[in-house]
Amino acid sequence: MLGENTRPFHRVVAVIALLQACVVVGGTLSVSVMLKAAGYGSGYVPDERFRSDSILIRKYGFVMLLVPVAWALVTVHAESTSDDRKQGLVWLIVGCVMLFVGAGFYLNATNVWRMLY
Repeated sequence: MLGENTRPFHRVVAVIALLQACVVVGGTLSVSVMLKAAGYGSGYVPDERFRSDSILIRKYGFVMLLVPVAWALVTVHAESTSDDRKQGLVWLIVGCVMLFVGAGFYLNATNVWRMLY
């Protein structure tokens, strides 16, 4: 009964999806804290002075939690329905790349000030 749900591939997918979710939650919270510390929403600093991607993450960042869920579902489905094991492996690699790209996106967005030249 538990043998089908605890296959090693599913465990790896679950761990990577959990790491992706941690990146989303941690990144959203850190961007929100940085914006609040910089004076966003206080009325003292105009909102146009802040980067639009930082504001977008602050308002809708937790919606990005759907990405790890969707990735996990697609990866497990691709691995279980395909006769070729390479398809599941490709989706697994895509998930690992998404982890690093997402972390970079959030780290870039923590610089909340718009560059003025």
